[in-house]
Amino acid sequence: MTSEHRNATDGETSAFENHEAHLRQAQAVAGLGSWELDVTSDQLYWSKEVERQFDVRAEPPVSFAQFLEYVHPEDRTRVRDNWTAALDGDKYDVEHRIEKPDGDHVWVRARARIERDADGRPVKAVGVLQDITERKERESRMRMQLEAIESSMEGIAVLDADDEYVFMNQAHADLFGYDPGELVGRSWRYLYDDDEVERLEREVFPVVDDAGEWRGELTGTRRDGSTMIQETTLTRLDGGGLVCTTRDVTERKERERSLRRFKRAIEASSHSIYITDPDGTIQYVNPAFEAVTGYSSEEAIGRTPSILRSDEHDESLYEDLWETILAGETWEGELVNNRKDGTRYVVNQTIAPVTDEDGGITNFVAVNADITELKRNQNEIHKLRQAIEHAQTPLTLTDPTREDNPMVYVNESFKELSGYSEADLIGENCRLLQGADTDEGTIAELRAAIDDEEPITVEMRNYRRDGTMFWNELSVTPVYDSDGSLIRYLGTQRDVTERKEREQQLRVLDRVLRHNLRNDMNAILGHAETIRSTASPDVASHAETIVEKGTQLLETADKQRAITNVLLEPPNRKSVAVDRLIQTVTSGVAEAFPDATIDVDCPGEVTAVASSRIGQALEELLTNALEHSDQDEPTVRASVTDRDEHVRIEVIDRGPSIPEMEQQVGTSPRDLDPLYHGSGLGLWLVYWIVNRSDGTVSFGENDPGGNVVQIDLPRASSRRRRPVSSDD
Repeated sequence: MTSEHRNATDGETSAFENHEAHLRQAQAVAGLGSWELDVTSDQLYWSKEVERQFDVRAEPPVSFAQFLEYVHPEDRTRVRDNWTAALDGDKYDVEHRIEKPDGDHVWVRARARIERDADGRPVKAVGVLQDITERKERESRMRMQLEAIESSMEGIAVLDADDEYVFMNQAHADLFGYDPGELVGRSWRYLYDDDEVERLEREVFPVVDDAGEWRGELTGTRRDGSTMIQETTLTRLDGGGLVCTTRDVTERKERERSLRRFKRAIEASSHSIYITDPDGTIQYVNPAFEAVTGYSSEEAIGRTPSILRSDEHDESLYEDLWETILAGETWEGELVNNRKDGTRYVVNQTIAPVTDEDGGITNFVAVNADITELKRNQNEIHKLRQAIEHAQTPLTLTDPTREDNPMVYVNESFKELSGYSEADLIGENCRLLQGADTDEGTIAELRAAIDDEEPITVEMRNYRRDGTMFWNELSVTPVYDSDGSLIRYLGTQRDVTERKEREQQLRVLDRVLRHNLRNDMNAILGHAETIRSTASPDVASHAETIVEKGTQLLETADKQRAITNVLLEPPNRKSVAVDRLIQTVTSGVAEAFPDATIDVDCPGEVTAVASSRIGQALEELLTNALEHSDQDEPTVRASVTDRDEHVRIEVIDRGPSIPEMEQQVGTSPRDLDPLYHGSGLGLWLVYWIVNRSDGTVSFGENDPGGNVVQIDLPRASSRRRRPVSSDD
């Protein structure tokens, strides 16, 4: 019995040891170690597997605080906080690092079950430590890979076998103007138009299916509807999905197109162009260079521009040239060069440095305009210039041998007449002075004479640079060389604006007065006949009408005489203190209209240049506004505004609107229609006084009712220059 019992006991011990060995083996394979903590005594025990795997050499038991010394310093606070929370009832499951004696560390996952007494106080903890170092390293590698993908400048996306996005980085989504979440789960077809989808299915995917990969360019559609050119690689995955890497090359493609256009422009340019390296060795010449210099591209490339140098210039010129361009600046000047055959020609040369992104000079580009013929022409013109430069008559010379017969010379008088500078005029046709109201018949007559090489004199409306119109008496005379070849047209100009205006003014006045007098006299005669034939009690009424019409005729005659005086006398423009003038005029009008209210708004001292009759024009406007007012106590306001270029005077009323026909008086350069029925001689008087003051008159509507008449006069300090007639 004893022997049997001993044998049984020995067997049980052997089985237990085997079980424990298997358990240790399983723990080693799983990377597990067990531990147990007596909470009340703060004594911690661990298994041999903990000692082996984590190289923990202290002999248990140890305290929890001693255990924390094995925990990585950066993780201790987190482990302590999790343990404290577990003692209070939370779950203890925490990942942290354990430092080995050699300074290396391993990642572990620590879990524990807390046993409590009847009062719920923790008394014992049983837990395991699992080595998760390999998993953590995999996660770290994956995290770095994902970070690399996410931070990549290239768009990266993964599609499944159903052609739907399952992943894309931010760069890929940004290309199309979306967030990744908006595209994941969608088909790639969502980002391409129908034509591109059809091309992909017809041309691209068969290559991917056959070769496993395709590289090329696609045209994608952004969220806003714009398109972009993509440089794309498609790679087929084993499961049927796709990896797509792409980048936007729209700007690069545009630069390439621009470079191609630039090259075509250089190739087609009539200017001689060559490009050198930083040392001045020619790397490229365009066809015009070959034609002008006589050197072929093969003969020029590899040599320096010194092959063109003549002995016309000092060495200092070339030293200055190189100093300028090596400093990164552009050099421009005239050079006399030699062709391959030894003949000389003159160029206007511009040399500009080409720099890279860092500002370093990579090339020099030289553009050469052949001005040999121009210089020859300029020499000819110089001979003529001496005779006509100081002429008081505005003169021009044009070159009929060049396209569009451009001006090649203008004298000072012409520049003053037109308001243009020499740079504005040279190279332009004389039609520069024409405008919308220049008579087409006169233009055709002038053109026909020039085509027939016949001298001609015409009068036509021309326009200065500032838009003001003047009547030009233009004489054009052909000029021939000694061989009888037409080489120039000489144009002489004379400003006859005042004469033309007076002619037009007197014609209009004559027409208006004859029309008004005829109508009014018909009314007078009609009423007189009624008085004569009826002799009824309303005779007084008819007589009053006769008086009224007679008075109007007298007023019309007075206005006519005033206008005639304005037109016939010299402009006599001078500086006028507008602030004092407006006070004087309004005071006089106020006396004539005691029931009226005249408000004046003037910001202090204001000086304009105007005719001496400008006060008469203001009086006419104020009187006209009050006489035609339909209010019992009419109100009118006169305001003055001092502006940068002019002084503005406004007369504002609340009366009936000025008829449109009356507003057009004097504002159109065209002759008035013969059926004109206006009677606004008062406004004519205003217009011509202001016109002779070098000013303008305009009409507008007052809000909510009434009229605004605007007069703009030149400021005394910024008067516009205009030719002054001998009458001035």
